[in-house]
Amino acid sequence: MSLEVTENEFVCILGPSGCGKSTVLNILSGLEPASSGEVTIHRPHRANQPTIGYIFQEPRLLPWLRAEDNIKFVVDQLQLPQKDANFRIGQSLESVGLLKFARAYPHELSGGMQQRVAIARALAVDPHILLMDEPFSSLDEITARGMRKLLLDLWEQQKKTIVFVTHNMFEAAYLSDRILLMTRHPGTIYKSITTGLPRPREYEDPKIFAVSTNIARDFLREIGYESETETDRDS
Repeated sequence: MSLEVTENEFVCILGPSGCGKSTVLNILSGLEPASSGEVTIHRPHRANQPTIGYIFQEPRLLPWLRAEDNIKFVVDQLQLPQKDANFRIGQSLESVGLLKFARAYPHELSGGMQQRVAIARALAVDPHILLMDEPFSSLDEITARGMRKLLLDLWEQQKKTIVFVTHNMFEAAYLSDRILLMTRHPGTIYKSITTGLPRPREYEDPKIFAVSTNIARDFLREIGYESETETDRDS
């Protein structure tokens, strides 16, 4: 497998369950070793800036810590002056609209709010790259829609490089500059699609639906879903 992501690009990796999407993120983050090859990251040097932030499908907040303390837990690793650390914590919570919930425990927050805290936690350390593994898949569609809009707003403001894993074809078309389609057995990237859609984007834009429909048609044909369905009908 070979892929290249440019600075400030928003890339979605789309594929069926079990094709290795999460494994790609784990290798990029260093959580999992590659069986061969290497991961190379080129970036300007900035003191106290971690290269990569990781946002998982579940918020993974520490339940015994308040929202602000969950963020403080990672900010403390930067060993910043206390004033600077407090500013980052407050700024990150404000960026996701949760400043007034800073003292809330995870169990006092909805699923969407918990995921916003997880995003704030990742942004608080100002990483160069954000890896996101289906962060909205467990949310109801209304909440997920709001979270996608929030993510795009944050990306427009901060211009992070984002690699985002999803099963959702519309989500991929709405969010990304480019979509990498993966197949399984073995997991491989078989196609790269540049969406070519203008920003800012609106959910109601028919061009987004057109892109997602074309991806669905191409993707389902590639993984053999149509032929399998016909075989099932014949049997």
